[in-house]
Amino acid sequence: MTAGVGNTSDALREAALSKKVYISPPEGVPIPFAIAGLGARLYAQVVDLLLTQLLLLLVVLVLLALFGGGPYLWIVWSLGYFFLRVPYYVLAEIAWNGATLGKRLSGLRVIDAGGGPLTIHAITVRNLLKEAEVFFPGALALGIGGLDGWVQWVAVAWICLAIAIPATNRRRQRLGDMIAGTIVILRPQAVLLPDAAVHRQGARPAGHEAFGFSSAQLDHYGAYELQTLEGLVRQNDDHLARGTRPSIQVQKEIEAVSAAIRTKIAYGVQIGTHDHARFLSDFYRAQRRYLEEKQLLGEARADKFHASRKEAGS
Repeated sequence: MTAGVGNTSDALREAALSKKVYISPPEGVPIPFAIAGLGARLYAQVVDLLLTQLLLLLVVLVLLALFGGGPYLWIVWSLGYFFLRVPYYVLAEIAWNGATLGKRLSGLRVIDAGGGPLTIHAITVRNLLKEAEVFFPGALALGIGGLDGWVQWVAVAWICLAIAIPATNRRRQRLGDMIAGTIVILRPQAVLLPDAAVHRQGARPAGHEAFGFSSAQLDHYGAYELQTLEGLVRQNDDHLARGTRPSIQVQKEIEAVSAAIRTKIAYGVQIGTHDHARFLSDFYRAQRRYLEEKQLLGEARADKFHASRKEAGS
């Protein structure tokens, strides 16, 4: 299994593809994500700004048609831009699971940096702080020529700091992301490759696994977790194909992942010391079939937080 990105603006993403971050969920092994580059984020920001400006312009035109012109329109424009912009970013990222329209077009998404679900609190915090980090420095940059003395130097320092924080830290996080515990990534698209277990020498036919799993047990994970598990299954199968034993480190990793999965899905059957690899292979095959069946029914599971997001949206 591999992760790819969407079809939008490859030129904007090229610089970010070489930079990856590994997010460790509460169970399992770390999952790699490509960090969003500053160019792609700037593109998304411009799209969102144009959209909010257009919405505000429509509001002003409606007021102009109903009540005529006057100084109040400038006040509406100044205040309305803030009171329209903040709800737009917050509500869009809540509705689209970490993406505004601009982020969707540029293939970006906000995720929880700790591997948990993205919360409304984190979305609100990161977008409120965006006012001080992005829009206020932007306004200063546009009007810096009209500032005098030390105020101009303070404005320059603020602008430099706002640019330096995301440009210099490894995860490209601005201050709002650090405080909210979020990170902006290139949105991966999980693609199931031909079943790893099918190509293993001596593999059992589908439906003849030694370990069985209920649909409730298979409902805990999604395609991203299956991608990580596939790496272990393929690694173990490569050793079997060559007639060699996996290294001690690989064996320990297999045992640790097996234990984490059995705990997560409440698998009550005890397994032998040498059965961890077979358990993972059988779980991989069963989980894969389950996800493919769900996909055929129009219910694709991107990750293990699918169920909680579905409940929150209902």
